[in-house]
Amino acid sequence: MDRRRAVRRRWPPITEGGAATYTVRAYPAPAAPLTVNVRVANDAGRDHVEPSALGDKRVVVPASSSVAYTVATVDDSVDEPDGGVVVDVLDGDGYTPGVIGSGGVVVLDND
Repeated sequence: MDRRRAVRRRWPPITEGGAATYTVRAYPAPAAPLTVNVRVANDAGRDHVEPSALGDKRVVVPASSSVAYTVATVDDSVDEPDGGVVVDVLDGDGYTPGVIGSGGVVVLDND
């Protein structure tokens, strides 16, 4: 079955402590809920996301064709460069990543 998944990034950038929200969408809309595999990562050398929220995750796309996926960021007291949070759609059963298979959000340091 050739289903396409896309993640679209959220605009504008967020401040650390905020949430990065991505839309995971199925084309065409699935007839039943479909589990999509995603990978959540910080920019290299950054720590804007709690370690437990990083790595391979699963998102269930309902029959309506899209769902919001939210990644919380950490509001720390460390003065650090701005960074980013990236969500990539991974290959899975019953779908392939679409043209927009990745999305990133800039996280602004507030210290």
